[in-house]
Amino acid sequence: MSKKHQEIFYKFNATFDASITSKWEAQVIALNMDRTKPNPYDDSECTTTLQDVRLELTHEEVSNAETGIAFINNLTLTKFLMQGFELEEQQNILKSEVSKLGNTAISKDLADLYDKQIALAAKIFKWQEAQLIYMPEVKNIVDSNLEPNTNMPVDIELASLYLPSALPEHLQTTTIIQKAAQSELKLRIAQANDALAYIRRHL
Repeated sequence: MSKKHQEIFYKFNATFDASITSKWEAQVIALNMDRTKPNPYDDSECTTTLQDVRLELTHEEVSNAETGIAFINNLTLTKFLMQGFELEEQQNILKSEVSKLGNTAISKDLADLYDKQIALAAKIFKWQEAQLIYMPEVKNIVDSNLEPNTNMPVDIELASLYLPSALPEHLQTTTIIQKAAQSELKLRIAQANDALAYIRRHL
């Protein structure tokens, strides 16, 4: 196993310029000799987190409220988008569980899975109540994804939530959709920064 890890390291190390790896190795050696030296393993880059952007956008909504519908059912646009992100994450978790079951799942596993799908569907339907006010353009698209006679999407974990960035261009023309798309982009960039920071910490 150690030999395999070494081979992986050498291949990965070879993807970097020699000047970069030499500088890194010098920093590691210096740290090993003197623990007061800068730690090259630390994440020294200061990035804006998802919660930072969330706070910034919420402050903007509270102070401006230029659209006249900044608060819908006590839900700001930012909170609405954040809930959409959380639902996406729950979908990803459920997709992972589905893939692990395979074709040999027993009845209990399938029943548990279906319970989770129903629970997630209920959360998404509740979220869509606000979505149809902020983004009425999605109504026809959302309705087309429902199973006849059940009002349940096919494979809820695969169903698109139709956040602003997922809408066709011809539906992204209204002021509120454009505002929502701009806010989503800021949140997505911060979300990506958080994910990269997490990966760096666990390498």
